[in-house]
Parts: sequence; C-alpha cells; structure tokens
Amino acid sequence: MKTWLLLCLLVVLGYNATAQATIAKLKYEEAEEAFVANDYLTTISKLDETEKLLGATNPRILYLRIMAQDKLIRSELFLDYEIIAAFRKNCSTYLTKYESVSGIEEKYKEVYKASETYKLIDIPEQALANLAKATATTADYAQLGDAYYRSGNYKAAAGYLKTAAAKGNAFANALLGYMTQMGWGVTKDSAAGNRLIEKAMAANHPDAFHTRAFSYRGGIDGMPKDSLMAVEYFKKSYQAAFPLADKGNPEYLFYAGRALMDAEGADTLNGVELITKAAGKGNIDALIKLGECYRDGLYVDQDYTKAMQFFQKAAAKGSATGMYRVGGMYFRGNGVSQDYGKALDWYEKACIAGNIYAPYSIGYLYAEGLGVTKDCPKAITWYELSGKRGYFSAYNIIGNTYYWGNCVTKDYNKAAIYYTKAAENDVIAAMNNLANVYYAGGNGLTQNYPKAAEWYLKGAAKNYAWCMYNYGNMLYNGNGMAVDYLKAIEWYKKAADLDNTDAMDKLYSMYYNGIGVKKDKKTGEQWAARSAALKAKKG
Repeated sequence: MKTWLLLCLLVVLGYNATAQATIAKLKYEEAEEAFVANDYLTTISKLDETEKLLGATNPRILYLRIMAQDKLIRSELFLDYEIIAAFRKNCSTYLTKYESVSGIEEKYKEVYKASETYKLIDIPEQALANLAKATATTADYAQLGDAYYRSGNYKAAAGYLKTAAAKGNAFANALLGYMTQMGWGVTKDSAAGNRLIEKAMAANHPDAFHTRAFSYRGGIDGMPKDSLMAVEYFKKSYQAAFPLADKGNPEYLFYAGRALMDAEGADTLNGVELITKAAGKGNIDALIKLGECYRDGLYVDQDYTKAMQFFQKAAAKGSATGMYRVGGMYFRGNGVSQDYGKALDWYEKACIAGNIYAPYSIGYLYAEGLGVTKDCPKAITWYELSGKRGYFSAYNIIGNTYYWGNCVTKDYNKAAIYYTKAAENDVIAAMNNLANVYYAGGNGLTQNYPKAAEWYLKGAAKNYAWCMYNYGNMLYNGNGMAVDYLKAIEWYKKAADLDNTDAMDKLYSMYYNGIGVKKDKKTGEQWAARSAALKAKKG
C-alpha cells in the first residue's frame, strides 16, 4: 500500500513539473510577443513569471530581459537609476555565467555591446542599495536627488531632495530652493524657493549663498537688483566654502573657486586656481567649468586642447554634460578635426545619460544632413524628446520647421501647436512666432488678430523688442483694432530703445513724412542715423 502511494505521489509531482514547464514556456512566448509589440514592462513581468515557474533563469530568459531593459531605458523620457542598476547586474551575470555556452555567441556580443552603452553613466549604487534595504540615510536621499538633478530628471530629483530637506540636509535645501525658483520638477514659486535657500544659508551652505548672489545680480526671485549685495553674497559663499576647501575637499574647492570666479572681481584668478585644484581631484563640476573656461578663453588663454581634455575627463566619470561638451567640440572642430560622426556618437551617449540638449543636437544633425542622411521626420522626433525633457526652445524649432516648410509640408496649424508649447514655457521668441502665424493665417490656420495681439503683448511684457515692434505694426495698420499712430509710436520707441532697427526705420518714416504726427524731418533723420549706425556696428 505504501509503495503504491509513493508511486502515485511521484507521478503527480512529475505531472506538476511537466505542467509548470509547459506554462513557463507559454509565459516566455508571451514575453517575446510583448517585446515585439514594444511593451517592455510586460516583457519583464512575463519573464518574472517564467523564472518563478522554473525556479531559475537561463540564457534565453536573461538575454530577453536585458534586451527589454535596454529598450525600456531608451524609450523612457528620463533616466531611472534603479532600472539601469538592475540592467548592469543582469549584464554582468550573463557575461560571466554564460561565457562558455555554445550557440549564443551573437547574443553574447549583443549583451556586451549593450552593457558598454551604459558603462559611462555614473550611478549612486550604494544609495540605491540602501534605499532597497530601507536603510537609506538623509545623505543617501540627497545624493539620489543630486544624481537625478544632474541627469535632467527634475521630478525624481525633487522627490528625493524633499525627503532630505525635510530632515535638515543643507545641500538638499539649497538645491531644492534653486529648483523651486526655476520651476524645475516642482511648481515655480520664488517665495517658497527663498525659504528653502534661507534654511540652507542658516546652515552655512555655500551653494545657497551663491544662488542668492545671482538673485541680487539679476533682480530676480523677489530680490531687488543690487550689484553690491550680489558681491556680498558671493563673498559669503566663498567664506562658507573656505574651511573645507582649505583642507582640500574637492567639492568645497569648487564652491570656493566658483564664488570667486562668478563674482568677477579682483580674486577671479584665485578662483581659477581653486577650480583647477578641484578638477585635479576629479570634481566633475570643476572639470566642466574649467573646460568651458579654456574653450571660451574666459579668465584663461583659450586652449581647445585643454578644454577637450577636461570635458573628456568629466565624460569618463559619467557626466552627461561632459559627454555633450565633447560632442560639441567635434561638432565645431574645436581643437580636433570637425567630425559630425563622432559628434553624433557623443551626443547619443549624452542623450542616454539624460542630457536635455543632446536630443536637440542630434535632431539638428538630421535636419541639416550633417554626418547622416537628411531626415526631417527623424529630426522632429529628436527635437520633441528634447522639448519633453525640458529644453522648450526645441518646440520653437519644430514650429519653425512647419512654418517654413523645411523638408516637411508647410503647416501653420502644426507650427502654432509647437510654438504654443514653447511660448507657454516662457520661450520669448516663440511668443513672437506664435503671434506671427496667427497674424498671417493660412496654411491650415485661421487668421486671428486678437490671438496675435495677445501673444505680442505677452512677449512685449518680457521685454522682447520684436513683439513690441510687431504690436506697433498692428496699431499702425489697424489689424483687428482701430488705427492708432500715437500708440504705435510708443511701441516703436520701446522697441527702438532695445536696439530694434526696424522700429527706428518706422519712426524715421512716420516723423519724416508726418504720418500720424506732425512732420518733423530732423527727428526723422535722427532716427534714420541711429538705425544706420547700429546696422554698421552689427556689420
């Protein structure tokens, strides 16, 4: 009897194992189908189920998981360090465990190539590990916030920084305050940003004093324009950084050097010296800043070779900005032979690392056919990615593409859609462009003078001369409103005060010919002379 029961049990267990293997095979096939359908999250989910049924992974499962993770990283708008960390771990396992397995040589090469693509990206691995174990410290949250900030993922950065800031981390308060002032990843709020900056200043963090210095210099973020106060806060930033900088701390060497350089005073060269020391210790921010100084000949003799060296060192440390700068050097041929192919390679690396400008630069290469076959639809796709990441001027460029019909059908309606996206995010040139398409109408868009006037006025409020000039034209011509020469002159003068020569020429015509004002040839000639002098100066 016992023998019979044992045999029955073995049969049942064997049946269950066979059934599980069959279901696992079906789950794997579902994962493959999801991959083909570009549904990478479902692919990964189905592979999880497959592994659970089998109780282990195998080369086929791990290969498909790596490929899905690669596609997922590329398809996501911003970097997700947790996915990249898991991807790297899977690549390492595959390359180590299956090196000698026959029949998978091509797949092995694919995994190796994919692993190399993300090798440069700097990941806060220990902070991620602590987060996964629920042992993350305040410093870990601050580090994760900083990492996501550098990658351009401001929303994720803000989440981590809020946690660190709430626990009193001075760096988190300083960076989150700046982001709040700018509206990056959080609602733009100068007052709230200032409160965070003040908490960081109370903790004597140099970054907070530095931000406040620029607020005074520009008269922004609720601070009055005051150059003396700006200098005072640059000094405070330096003083806050000095004790640790004096001990050789790379981060604080950078803070101290930056404060002296940005103050643009007598100590600028000392600032360069401190930044150079920070760069020598591998500080990424210092490497970037010093590279920019040598590239632009700012505070140092221009030296493209040195600039490239500093940018390459930053790139090797995983800096997306460093990668983008290297691409820019190849694009312009600064210190190296101009090479659009190498520029594209570095822009793609920077894009994968999260740089918000790199997709725009890739789009430009495709739009102009530089190093690649000209492809406007592909260019627009890249421009859109840049816009979605936060470089809103890219939307303005797409608008221009449809406005002018550059290798796409001219379409003012589509131009208006993209101009609106840019204008609503404070791209001032887009406000003028949007008003222009509403003013002109046609090519798929209904002419709309009230909309044109609305956007010209919004741009004018931002001190944009072309908007002032164009709104003056609406008053001059009576477009959707009564002709009003005197008000038109007011707007032309505002634009002229911002060196708009078209406005000066219009004022010349009105005064010289007595259009809407008493004829005054002398005043007219003065405007003409001013316009001619400015045009000559501009060349």
